[in-house]
Amino acid sequence: MLVQKKISNFKKTILIIVSLLIIGVIAYLIYDNFLSYQIGAQNQSWPTKIKPLTLPKIEPLLDTDFFHLNPYLNLQQKTALPLRVENLGRPDPFSKINASAPNL
Repeated sequence: MLVQKKISNFKKTILIIVSLLIIGVIAYLIYDNFLSYQIGAQNQSWPTKIKPLTLPKIEPLLDTDFFHLNPYLNLQQKTALPLRVENLGRPDPFSKINASAPNL
């Protein structure tokens, strides 16, 4: 028959202290992250120290002078032009496929 072990009073107090500490930390985090803003928002306006982020204006101009440099002028064409595009696939890709049709 199993005998139930008794926890010493020292271990009980340590367990209670650690449990209360964990519950206190959780309660503080919940209050600090959620509840304080709701309570403070009713009494105060938003802080005035916050400044909006201002981004510099983007210039859409592209400097194309680098296309006239030597590496870009000596590019070689290795493909015969014009390219011939053949018909690929079925005319209606959403139509049903016949079971006797060959595999593509």
